[in-house]
Amino acid sequence: MFWALALTMVQRNVVYRFINIKLPHKSLLHRLFPGQHPSPLCAICSLTVDSPIHFLFYCPAKANIW
Repeated sequence: MFWALALTMVQRNVVYRFINIKLPHKSLLHRLFPGQHPSPLCAICSLTVDSPIHFLFYCPAKANIW
C-alpha cells in the first residue's frame, strides 16, 4: 500500500502525483499553455518529448539528481 511506505512528505507527494498522472511535465504544460511553453521537449536534455516517465526515470541529466 502506498500510504504504508516510509517516505517523507516530499517523496510521498511525487509518488502520489506520478500514480495519479498529475506531474507538471513539459508536454502537459505545452498542451495546456502553448503560448508560454512552445515546445513539449524536455527543458533539461531536449532529447525527447517530456512525459512523467521521462521526467522521473529516463532523462539522462535528471538521473544524477534522483
